[in-house]
Amino acid sequence: MKNLERKLIELTFPTVNVDSLMEIINATPNGRVATEILCGVYTEPVFVKDKISSSGVARTFVLYDKWLDQIKYSYLQEETKYEYFPNSVAKESITLDNYKSLRTSYGDNTYRHAINTGVIEERGDWCSVKDWDRCKDNKFELSGAELEATL
Repeated sequence: MKNLERKLIELTFPTVNVDSLMEIINATPNGRVATEILCGVYTEPVFVKDKISSSGVARTFVLYDKWLDQIKYSYLQEETKYEYFPNSVAKESITLDNYKSLRTSYGDNTYRHAINTGVIEERGDWCSVKDWDRCKDNKFELSGAELEATL
């Protein structure tokens, strides 16, 4: 690919020192994108907006970082609190209402347990384009009545 990039630069900038341009291109995180931008042929890829991860979490496309070839996405997740409890307390007896009275400080006879709060929050993360493409498309199909209501 480097030879192809070099030839494209030579043809686009015949009077410029190609070695200098190649040094700059190679210093970027994504030389292919840098070459395409310099030569005026770069087009930003289009991505499916909604995907489902392999674990079943709905992801929404936020932005594409062309230099790192990564996608930022958002997802919804229930907020959890992590606390320490004495080994004598059964996990199944811990609830959102009673966890404060049952919790303790970290120690030899304790364990860490997550308590779901019931509060859903939006979070964000990054993945590679390859990982995004591996996720299943999340197509929402509307019934006839729902479709008419949106129009």
